[in-house]
Amino acid sequence: MIVATLTLPVLLYQLLFVAIMYIASRFGHKPMLVALVACLAWTVTHLFFPPLAIVQSAVIVGSYFFFRRRHLSTQPARPALIAKADDENPVE
Repeated sequence: MIVATLTLPVLLYQLLFVAIMYIASRFGHKPMLVALVACLAWTVTHLFFPPLAIVQSAVIVGSYFFFRRRHLSTQPARPALIAKADDENPVE
């Protein structure tokens, strides 16, 4: 049943959601979270065929975690603003 739903227009539509998550990942974590919630809300309110809704939700959530992991691995480490207890020279 799911294979019957994977037509070319459906696959291209899924690429739209991957592109949305990619673009949101370029702006940071909060825009990605907003895009995730918005895309999932769109899916819940516009798709009434359960197999297609499951496929689309999986694509959206998978894209979120893929681009989030990629975004987190490219961020430089931030210096600690609060000194640890064993630190002799606390950062102000």
